[in-house]
Amino acid sequence: MLSQPMPAYPLQCLFPPSDKFPSLSSNISLQDSFNTNPAYSPRKLINQESQSFPMTPNQVLKHFSDKLTKWEINEISVYNTIYCIGSEAEKIKTNQNSKTNFNFDDDKGKYKVVIKDHIAYRYEICEIYGNGTFGVVIKALDLKENKYVALKIIDRKNNIGNEVDILRYIKSKDEKGLYGIVDFLGSFTFRDHIVIIFEVLSINLFEFLKNSHFEGISLNLIRRIASQIIQALCFLHGNRIIHCDLKPENVLFKELNRSLVKLVDFGTSCFEDRKIFTYIQSRYYRAPEIILGLEYTSAIDIWSLGCILAELYIGRPIFQGESDSDQLYCIMEYCGYPPTELILQSHKWRTYFDDSLHVKNIKKNRENFRKPGGRTIEGFLRNADVKFVEFVKMCLEIDPRKRITAQEALLDQWIMDFSMKVVPKKEPVKRKLSLTMLR
Repeated sequence: MLSQPMPAYPLQCLFPPSDKFPSLSSNISLQDSFNTNPAYSPRKLINQESQSFPMTPNQVLKHFSDKLTKWEINEISVYNTIYCIGSEAEKIKTNQNSKTNFNFDDDKGKYKVVIKDHIAYRYEICEIYGNGTFGVVIKALDLKENKYVALKIIDRKNNIGNEVDILRYIKSKDEKGLYGIVDFLGSFTFRDHIVIIFEVLSINLFEFLKNSHFEGISLNLIRRIASQIIQALCFLHGNRIIHCDLKPENVLFKELNRSLVKLVDFGTSCFEDRKIFTYIQSRYYRAPEIILGLEYTSAIDIWSLGCILAELYIGRPIFQGESDSDQLYCIMEYCGYPPTELILQSHKWRTYFDDSLHVKNIKKNRENFRKPGGRTIEGFLRNADVKFVEFVKMCLEIDPRKRITAQEALLDQWIMDFSMKVVPKKEPVKRKLSLTMLR
């Protein structure tokens, strides 16, 4: 844990400016493997409607009231300027008696996204990026600024976090975007949903691994990625912020064919002294102290980082538990028992351990029994570079009090050895993803 907030200063002394990060490889072409075009491209034909916008609400009601729903006819006057009305969309039929926000939401409180429709009469919906625990993320065309943005529409039933507050605080501390955090562009409310505006980024690390057929990627690229994540964590932890959901899906490349990455999704993030959630993180990346129900710190992010790095190298998660208990047993299989004092601090300890503090292993088949300390991290990493293995082990220290901090990680020899040399062009290629990216 950090005893003092880390000063907000750039780390160019250790890392190059973001626009100087090397390309992934001259041989890699992610465009060939990923659909970079939106599911819907905004209309390009110049017609009466597209020529007329922007308009005032009264002008829209005068010329295009036949293309508005009854709800929109009443709603549109709230907005000063209208940039689009989604006239080509199959609009939602509202219901005054509906228990799901006049039928704009599904039964879980998630906004029903309709391609070609508008958000707040300014953003035209092009594509659904994905649905998460707390909302849906879409790609939209901002018709005021004439650029694509990512919009996160928060679920009404899950709007209990403080994501916007944290994003605003991050923006105030990092106005120039030096620390590898997704650029927050603002927020607003639409149809009783909080909508957060972000820059558009490229694919995430899971998609990148998938493109490599889950065979893992080179240590050189892993170190580039790790150094940037650590830089972001130094900034966050120095400002008393815990991300709380680091995983490959939440680390995105800024653009195709470049190795610059950014952290996204602060839906469960918190300030260290203002924790909202007690059970957090995705299972495969969940720290043991969270499973045990112990008080947590920024050390949980470091645990997740160790899990990510091991997965990037091998191509699959190191801890793949089938349940909470099995996840803890997976961790103990590689990392041994937690200290007795930590076990006894847990109000859940009897769920996982017997009176002798031995594991209550739920698997009765001896062949599948997870023996604490029965495997090694070195073995999982197949005797990779010693400095890399030691770094991962320091991240995956089962005792959070002994786990390496982000600041310590930044100065670790494996990270300090970070090479800015571009991968040679003459590497042999067997498929679209260059072998320079694989082991």
